[in-house]
Amino acid sequence: METPKHYLTKILLNYLKKENYHIDKHDFKLQLLSNPSYPSLKSITDSLDYFKIENVAAVVPTDALKQLPNFFLALIKNENNNSLAQVEQKKEKIKLFLDDGTTKSMTTDEFKEQWDGTVVVIDKQTEAAVTTNPMKLTPLVIVVMMVFLTLVVSVASFEIYSFLLSITSIVGVVLSYFLVREDLGLYNKETAKICNSVVQNTSCSDVVKSTSSKILGLFSLTDATIVFFSSQFLILTIVGFDMSAFKIVAVSSIPVIGYSLYTQGVSLKKWCPLCLGVAITLVAQLGIVLLVQSEFLVNPNYVVTSAITIMFVGLLWAFVKRLLKKEIELEETKTDFFSFKRDEKLFAHLISQKTLTVAPNLNSEYALVFGNLDAPLTITAVTNPTCGFCTNSFKVYDKLMQTHAGHFKMNIVFNVPANTFEYESTQIAQRIVELYSVDKDNAYSGLKEWFANKDVQFWHERYGSYTESSDLTTLQQHFNWCDANSIIYTPATIVDVNFFPKNYKIEDLPLFIEYLLERVNKKEPAVLQVQ
Repeated sequence: METPKHYLTKILLNYLKKENYHIDKHDFKLQLLSNPSYPSLKSITDSLDYFKIENVAAVVPTDALKQLPNFFLALIKNENNNSLAQVEQKKEKIKLFLDDGTTKSMTTDEFKEQWDGTVVVIDKQTEAAVTTNPMKLTPLVIVVMMVFLTLVVSVASFEIYSFLLSITSIVGVVLSYFLVREDLGLYNKETAKICNSVVQNTSCSDVVKSTSSKILGLFSLTDATIVFFSSQFLILTIVGFDMSAFKIVAVSSIPVIGYSLYTQGVSLKKWCPLCLGVAITLVAQLGIVLLVQSEFLVNPNYVVTSAITIMFVGLLWAFVKRLLKKEIELEETKTDFFSFKRDEKLFAHLISQKTLTVAPNLNSEYALVFGNLDAPLTITAVTNPTCGFCTNSFKVYDKLMQTHAGHFKMNIVFNVPANTFEYESTQIAQRIVELYSVDKDNAYSGLKEWFANKDVQFWHERYGSYTESSDLTTLQQHFNWCDANSIIYTPATIVDVNFFPKNYKIEDLPLFIEYLLERVNKKEPAVLQVQ
């Protein structure tokens, strides 16, 4: 069985689920795989930070194993390189979920011999778990529905043989589902468990993707399997049961079974447990129909109806498979693009293209600064309370304030009319200035509340209104600074003296915050490779 890099994503998602975190798996996968330092531990902690998940990566003494949580991530020493594993402590036993999709149990002493002390631990989510949509059609839900439908139809028709064939067809559909995932490269833990159930000379991937598994080089046995069992189930459920027709089909499957076994045992010399499961299912169906003693009589109408059903399912599957392949290609392209976009050398080049004309900081008397005032990194946010696009920008700034407030300072610069209180933008901005002079935290709270709801009446009730006799000098200084730097729009984001590149969305800023902090501190990122 191949060892795809996507198993690392599976391990992390499984760990997050254990700790009661429920996040979008596609978004998490995109963040992880597109990280420039993937598959390092830094890429893992960066991805966890992106989703605001508290985590710690450290090297601890192996004797401190008992002090660690029941679940954590660890680097396991291999012959050639280190690999990441999810660790579950069970009294004196350790259960590992490895990055090849398999599991392994061992004693604590055996684990300590393979463990180098490196761990990643996340805080357990104590809030109620986010439930998924109960109506989501997962494979398990579909199988349960099929079994229920089979029971209903069988009870109504009192056909025990129809019931047995329907159950075996459901088994065939399930096996086909795993074969299709293997064929499309959608590796998962369940497939790995099945395909690694026999240790010696097993590789579902090699068998499924071999040229000998193609009919005329075009139609794969995997496609034939899922179409066959799906059609069979529909025919039994909708059209009904005809013993003569099923005997013909069952006997016709004998050459297919023989060809599959010959290909695996002689040509490839590798076994596919999934394919063997399909062969056993076909043999079981053959045994069922041969047990029935009945007159052999072919029903032309039944044959025609069944043929139409098979053609319909075949065409439908061809369409669905094409969509699945396009979705997979699109996801890979998106990951590649995101990875290219996050290239730090590219970002460094683009951010250096445009700089401020005048000094980056306003006179301290007029500045609105939040975060760590002594931090070397400065992010200047030029905004306008009534600017629609400024809402998303402030959400990004606020996210950074929550995750990295101690590592940078944020200047808020209002680009609003500064010679009259006629405009609502000026009224809100002036009130923020007044709040800042009394309580910085309250001023930031006011900014956050405004961009969250923009409810004028509620906002004024909570934070008050501007003083009509107040001085607009601060807003005038802000406006003059924007004018001197030719900033005639909002929002605008400046990192130190460099404008955030227009090639990126403001939502991309958190992806580079670690790089910007390392650059301003003139430190190289410490990357610990997993593999």
